[in-house]
Amino acid sequence: DSEETRPCHSGANDSRRYTTSSDMTNNESHRAHTAEGAEALTGTFDRKKEKKKATSTIEMAQEAQEAQTTQSAQLAQPAQTAQTARKDVVLQQVDEAEEAVRRDQQYRSLYARLHDALHPDGTGVEEEDLKQYLPAPKVDKSGSKASCVINFATFCARVNRSPEHVAAFIDAEQGTTSTLDAEQRLRVKWATPQKIQQLYRRYLLAYVSCNACKSLSTSMVRDPSSRLQFLRCHTCRSEHRVAPIERGFLAVGRGDRRAARAGVRTACTSVAAGAVAGVTTTSCESALGMADGGEGATAYGERTEASAARPTNGVEGDALIDEKQATLNVGIIGHVAHGKSSIVRGLTGVKTQKHKQEQERNITIRLGYANCKIFECIDDDCLPERRFLTKPSSYAHATLTDRGRCYKLARQVSFVDCPGHESLMQNMLSGAAVMDAALLLVAANEPCPAPQTMEHLAAAECLNLQNVLAVQNKLDLVSTSEAESHYEQVKGFIAGTTAASRAVIPVCAQLGLNLDAVCAELASLPPRPRQTDQPVRMHLIRSFDVNRPGTEPKAMLGGVVGGAISQGALHLEDEVEIRPGVFSRTASGEVMCRPLRTRVQALHSERTPLTTAFPGGLIGVGTRLDPHLTKDDRLKGQVLGAVGHLPPVYNELVIKPTLMPRVVASSMSSGGTSSGGEPAEESGCKTEKTSRLKPKEKVLASVGASSCTATVTKKEPDGRVRIALEHPVCAAIGDSIALSRQVDNKWRLIGRGDIEDGVEVQPLPPLFDEDEAELLAAALSADQSSSTPLPPALHGVGGEAALSADQPSSTPSPPALHGVGEEAVDEEEVAPSGGVMAFDEERGLYVEAHRAVLGAPLAGSYRCRMHERELPVVDEVVIAQVSRVDEGVGVYVSLLQYNNATAFIPGDELTKVRKGRRGASLSSLTREGKVEVCTVLRVDEASRFIDLSKWRVGSEEAAAAELSFKRSKAVHAVIRCVAVAHHISMEELYMATAWPLASKLRCHPYEAFCLASTEPKRIFNDQLTPQLSASLRDALLITIGKRLRPPEAKIKVKADVLICCRGRTGVDAIRAALGSALSLGSEQLPIQVKLVAPPHHTITVSCTEAATGVELLQRAITAAAEEVKRHAGGALNVKEAPCATDESDAHKGAASLVARLALTGGEENGGAEMEVL
Repeated sequence: DSEETRPCHSGANDSRRYTTSSDMTNNESHRAHTAEGAEALTGTFDRKKEKKKATSTIEMAQEAQEAQTTQSAQLAQPAQTAQTARKDVVLQQVDEAEEAVRRDQQYRSLYARLHDALHPDGTGVEEEDLKQYLPAPKVDKSGSKASCVINFATFCARVNRSPEHVAAFIDAEQGTTSTLDAEQRLRVKWATPQKIQQLYRRYLLAYVSCNACKSLSTSMVRDPSSRLQFLRCHTCRSEHRVAPIERGFLAVGRGDRRAARAGVRTACTSVAAGAVAGVTTTSCESALGMADGGEGATAYGERTEASAARPTNGVEGDALIDEKQATLNVGIIGHVAHGKSSIVRGLTGVKTQKHKQEQERNITIRLGYANCKIFECIDDDCLPERRFLTKPSSYAHATLTDRGRCYKLARQVSFVDCPGHESLMQNMLSGAAVMDAALLLVAANEPCPAPQTMEHLAAAECLNLQNVLAVQNKLDLVSTSEAESHYEQVKGFIAGTTAASRAVIPVCAQLGLNLDAVCAELASLPPRPRQTDQPVRMHLIRSFDVNRPGTEPKAMLGGVVGGAISQGALHLEDEVEIRPGVFSRTASGEVMCRPLRTRVQALHSERTPLTTAFPGGLIGVGTRLDPHLTKDDRLKGQVLGAVGHLPPVYNELVIKPTLMPRVVASSMSSGGTSSGGEPAEESGCKTEKTSRLKPKEKVLASVGASSCTATVTKKEPDGRVRIALEHPVCAAIGDSIALSRQVDNKWRLIGRGDIEDGVEVQPLPPLFDEDEAELLAAALSADQSSSTPLPPALHGVGGEAALSADQPSSTPSPPALHGVGEEAVDEEEVAPSGGVMAFDEERGLYVEAHRAVLGAPLAGSYRCRMHERELPVVDEVVIAQVSRVDEGVGVYVSLLQYNNATAFIPGDELTKVRKGRRGASLSSLTREGKVEVCTVLRVDEASRFIDLSKWRVGSEEAAAAELSFKRSKAVHAVIRCVAVAHHISMEELYMATAWPLASKLRCHPYEAFCLASTEPKRIFNDQLTPQLSASLRDALLITIGKRLRPPEAKIKVKADVLICCRGRTGVDAIRAALGSALSLGSEQLPIQVKLVAPPHHTITVSCTEAATGVELLQRAITAAAEEVKRHAGGALNVKEAPCATDESDAHKGAASLVARLALTGGEENGGAEMEVL
């Protein structure tokens, strides 16, 4: 027996007790007593036989005596051996019985705490017999902290227990001290009637209720020889052992505990200050050690020794490794909809269902991953339910303070969430290759075992998973009697497996109850022994591409692989090999494979960057591989390791199979549906006897993280089986594989096989460039010499980022919006009245101000409305900015198109009055500074009162108003620029240009200004703008030419290419090839490259003539092909040849205006008003 027992921290004292020296003495005494009984049963076999009388001579007598001595010695030796063996068997049986009792007590204690959390009022799904033993506690507050339980003696008399024993139980549960006065009243701190009621209930379940018949008519007796306590039932005459009440923490005085905690908190504060200053210190760790293991520490002080005795991974600074990366991989296994993802989310806060199909169906399809850090409280008087807590892996400190208590990092854990559906069993087997331990989830509202519960536990046994912890979930859905019955089912199911060595933990994952007990068990688990001094080896369970569509070539990253390191350490810039790599079959059926060789570019443990990764949790490795090779889990199941130190690659294996006696045949379906939208599987399942493997039979072989179908080709006389794999795998002699066969058209696990031999595949040499350094240096220099930057639109995915005027766009903006781009409406020029935007502190808004370079004060002449009318008309759609929100009344706004005229939106016009929205605060509907699109309800020109409505504006009307406002801002910017330059008011310039053009041409001034940029005489003439002087006209044309000149009609030429590189240079070669294509572009004809999905890229160029663009793209594709073929394994294929896709329809507004002028003869008719066509 181990001298330190790791606590599970339940609500009852046996579940969180620590074995003290007195308990060890009691155990040894009990063992000695039992051993004496065993010796009496076995008897003695060293009886000496009587000597025979001498017959004739002395020699005959001596010979007879020697023969007798030899025979007695021969008989005595096996008798002594048998006696020792029987004694050991008896002692082992006693130990197993004691351990079973401890596990049962631990489960019941945890369940009592969970039940109290679900029913804090003391009522719930309990037996009616308990009510008569639970009198309502009468608690009298005698001070600020102390309380007195007046009827304490009544409860003790009803349960037939001594008041001292009940008081000791309450002390252990409360973590405090209590006293009994002369009238047997209990005086205890922090006692409430509800708390005392819960403690009474726990005491009844732990020390009064019979485990067999649930009767409360019991008594406690003590064995005088072993000094063990037994509970004797007067109803069924049964007995079972109960655990003693632990009170070891009382040995430390209150002052000593306070001093220790104060020293630890001071050390933690100094560590936090040192971390801020960038200083590394270990004073906190030393303080933690003194606080836990100092002189005078008793049972709780042994916790530090137990933690120190936890096996490490053989690397110095194991605590630092725990702080950076996980050191334990825990798989979550079990039947579908038993709460696997819920418990991971409760422990880590991460929802492992990331893919769209998983979220839509609410099931786990692929393996899910999440990390968390487990912290343990170092205070001795910490409550059991607060002993452990978890933090995300991104938390960067080894200590923390929560609710005034100090915690230290105990373990960082990686969770592998396995799917529970029977059709996804191979995904679970892939995840089992990297597991160090497993949590077997069993739902309490379904009979045990369910089909996948049975298969998952069998898979863990087949793959030699030593640490399996059974977790009983969904206890909030069943009664106490149902939970007890289900617990017996779980115990019977896991009997004889590795899960039987640990107590079953009752939890409610959905509510987060008893998850601290799970943390306690995980923190006590030792990591799998690993050899850090060996060459690195890592099983890959996923691979993916991190480049998003639209990524520019310079920003492309190599492929990423993920898995767990089984041995060795992985460093940045290490050269690694992946086997079997890329494989194929020839026409004759011969298997060929070429390993991949690359360098490590990045290491991550979830989101924590690493410089060195050690064996333990899940690690993400960024490489220089072509992303095309890693996307969609294409490298899943392969092995990454040091070059030249990986196991061989096999396409045939010789295994020694070990089949299970029975296999799950089918489930008894009820025809319903589960929560995940799949056919519901009732927990009952049918099994059948496992038959032997037959030649030509198809099986599913799970080798490490790889699963592939195989065919049984031959059965050897010694029981070995030869199987031919569908694709090659990387494995070592002695590895274990899982075997499955089709039963009812579904793959069912049937057993395991140990690899003893195989047919190796000689891999082809990896693709490697001898002049790799020179090629990369040349590519880098060419990349840096390229003077054509990529447009910012490529940084997004389908974004609408505006292109600056000095950089031509391959996809011109629509003509109606042209000139409202990044330069046409600069950040300083977006003021609706033409001024620079400045912040007004009194109003809390951005208002118009002059450019700082002009040095002129804010003048009213440079603030003007955009329309000729001073006020809007009824039913007009306007743009308003919220200036003030008056709760219960309405919202005051400023009209941006009318020189910030004040308007009002009543509260009932801000939104429709719907059911559920009545009475909502106006602040929840809008805020100050927000721009709203409204329609005009009423206008009082005398008082200048304007009432608006927001909800009466339709979506189409709002879109049209926003488009008109953007055009007005562009015209406003032109007018303001000319007015400031010539020192005239904006209103005068509006009256001479924009307003007469709008009234005479019946169009937006923006369209007239756009046409004036190409045909100025048709717009600025004596008929349309008689008040415009020649100097102002020239200034307007120059400003319009800079800001509103429409681009020439351009044609977009596009080509699609597939480019990849399987060699060592990988993504570097792809970047160099695409860079060579970009270098052929110019300022007038810039080439753009967009990533669609590896290896698909699009190359585009915009030009006025299609032939020019096609010829340019052809040269770019040729240059990229030549560059990528210089690297080993590089190739480029043209998916779609260069061709013109579409022609721009820029400046439609100006074109329509020209058509109207031509039809109506506007140029000949002078200033005559035109009809609206």
